[in-house]
Amino acid sequence: MSYDVTFTDTALKNLARYPTKDQQAILKNIKQLLENPLIKSNVKKLEMSIE
Repeated sequence: MSYDVTFTDTALKNLARYPTKDQQAILKNIKQLLENPLIKSNVKKLEMSIE
């Protein structure tokens, strides 16, 4: 499952202020989070047990 992200005009303007290398890194991280939002350690992983 993947998710969609919509950037506001303000977010795009703010992103454009960063150097290209930083923009690419930011977008790469966003893409990874879209594919797997639990990839980051600060997002709690939910465990389910069936009893």
